[in-house]
Amino acid sequence: MKQIDVVGMGPGNPELLSAQAHRIIQGAKRVLNTREMAISDLLKKLEEPIEGSTAVLVSGDTGFHSLAQTIEKQFKKDALVSFYPGVSSIAYLSSRLKVPYDDAKLISLHGNQKSLVPYVSYHHKVFALTGGVNRASDCCEALTKAGLGEVEVVIGEALTLPHERILKGQAKDFIDAELLDLAVLYVEHSNWISPNKNLKDSDFIRGKVPMTKEEIRHLSIDKLQVEPDEVVYDIGAGTGSVAIELARKAYQGMVYAIERKEEGLELIQENRLKHGAFNLNVIKGLAPAALEGLPAPDKVFIGGSGGQMAEIVEKLLVVNPKLKLVINVVSLQGINEAIKILDGYQTMDYEVICVNVARSRKLGSYDLMMAQNPVYIITMDFAKMKGESEDE
Repeated sequence: MKQIDVVGMGPGNPELLSAQAHRIIQGAKRVLNTREMAISDLLKKLEEPIEGSTAVLVSGDTGFHSLAQTIEKQFKKDALVSFYPGVSSIAYLSSRLKVPYDDAKLISLHGNQKSLVPYVSYHHKVFALTGGVNRASDCCEALTKAGLGEVEVVIGEALTLPHERILKGQAKDFIDAELLDLAVLYVEHSNWISPNKNLKDSDFIRGKVPMTKEEIRHLSIDKLQVEPDEVVYDIGAGTGSVAIELARKAYQGMVYAIERKEEGLELIQENRLKHGAFNLNVIKGLAPAALEGLPAPDKVFIGGSGGQMAEIVEKLLVVNPKLKLVINVVSLQGINEAIKILDGYQTMDYEVICVNVARSRKLGSYDLMMAQNPVYIITMDFAKMKGESEDE
């Protein structure tokens, strides 16, 4: 059985290599690295038979977003794969700043479309590897556009090398900065928000725009089952109460609040800032037209459709045929619209519940229960056929 030794080379300075790493490299029959060949070519080379061990040199540490995991997965049946860790660039920058990273969020934005915004919104400290389509300047621009331009940022370039550069400032200072493609970004957000707390109606700035009440809001969001990294829409967002709580559920993703009324748009922005929901994007307009150009959603909540519920659902299914959708309906007209949609997709799994909430109210010496309007919560899961269970 052939032997493959994956060696973490750290940020670049050979003085940081361990004695064990030196021994593995010197004893290898063949040495490969991604600086001299494409990853696809390296993986093909590893398939060739060879007498003796092959050392594969990878940047940083083998345990953090490393090629090491791909090699282990692809060759573990035919080779003895071993990892030899190196000093990660995040660990090095942490030591240079004298900032511990055991309580920080560590992420890689290198070569992917993730946004730094949600991570900074809901964490005090974030270390991020950047590069490719997500350079450090791009990340700082995204933070600034989201309203986080004044967070403290440190950018580390060419770490451990003679031309090492460590820059400090606010995110807005680096939008147009001349930076290297690869860098480590450290962001400190003193006003970060924990995403784990549900909000009460009294927590929101209110106006004359209708707001989804907290019992209905929490139950509807629970029915959506939002995952942390998903893209979520709130159509007919009103005051933004649902959208802001969705943003906390999608604390590594993005939420889009679609609203057409000016008062509603202003309230959403005010509540967004009050609750630190910087991963919430406010879209002015009426769906389905206002959805044009937005990222495809994983989950959608519809609190108001402007009489275009069927058209909205049809548009949504074009961009994601496996959508999960929750609709709140209070009027008889809205119930009629929803029934027509259910009739049109008879193989889709759905659930309809009617929620009646009553709240206590003091009248003289008595506490009376005051009934609220009944609300229909309709859940449609287009990824499941009618009758399928969650485990199927």
